[in-house]
Amino acid sequence: MFCSAFPEDYNKDLYKAHTEDLYKGLLVHLDDPSSLIQDAVLVVLKEASHLNPDLLRRQVEDVKQKHREQRSCLYCDELLEFMRQN
Repeated sequence: MFCSAFPEDYNKDLYKAHTEDLYKGLLVHLDDPSSLIQDAVLVVLKEASHLNPDLLRRQVEDVKQKHREQRSCLYCDELLEFMRQN
């Protein structure tokens, strides 16, 4: 739903800074104490992963060890696996 606003010809190089900020903002909330928030953010990140998968993969790897919630690391792993399969 969220990513339906992005055109099919979305230029990942031109809008890299925007996508980077989007991913960073969402990844912070993947470490939220509420599993409801984490679940919702994971859905959006999966949906947005096609915008710039290499960038998201690097960012997930960077934040994975910084998250305080063990569950957050599992969400990061799930997101990385999702991107490997798609």
